[in-house]
Amino acid sequence: MQLYILRHGEASMQAPTDAARELTARGAEQTAALVQVLNQQQLRFDLALISPYCRAQQTAAIVFDGIEQGNPVCESCDLITPEGHAERVIEMLAERDEDAILLVSHQPFVADLINLLVNGHGRSLQRSPPMLTSSIASLTMDVVAPGCATLEWLKSQPDFKNVAVR
Repeated sequence: MQLYILRHGEASMQAPTDAARELTARGAEQTAALVQVLNQQQLRFDLALISPYCRAQQTAAIVFDGIEQGNPVCESCDLITPEGHAERVIEMLAERDEDAILLVSHQPFVADLINLLVNGHGRSLQRSPPMLTSSIASLTMDVVAPGCATLEWLKSQPDFKNVAVR
């Protein structure tokens, strides 16, 4: 499985609830810039799982309005909110048979998921590279289980050059 993990664009701090926070103009611009990078790499997704939070939904809409490689199935996924449990998501992913999946989610969940998939444990001193807003990581795995993924690359703001990975 090829798993792409995308953190939403920059979001406003002003909203009645965390789930209602919307992208800022800068967040929308960051995500649009990321779409250009995704198109240059000709990435394709069979499935997109998107947090139900407003900023993640808006990020996904910008991605799929601009991406040139097909139309993946898009599903809202309550498991990938900021408080999501990486273990439960791994169990859910292990039951999927798509080859290329995009998750659009939040910190600290995205870092926890990457750490668990790559290092075999979640929050710890051994962290994956930082997932800034509108950052995307690419992981590959033959078996969807803790410690079985390889972090291939992570593209981050401001220029989307690969961040060093271990």
